[in-house]
Amino acid sequence: MNGDGKGDHKIYFEDGKLAAVAHYDENGVLQFVRCGSKKKSKTR
Repeated sequence: MNGDGKGDHKIYFEDGKLAAVAHYDENGVLQFVRCGSKKKSKTR
């Protein structure tokens, strides 16, 4: 991994819509910041 990894983020799309945003924390672990579907009890 180059640099300290701060500010690195990944954006995930599902069906053309924003599904989730993830970034690497100070330990280099990928953390999900935001998910498009807030109701997690519903499954398709």
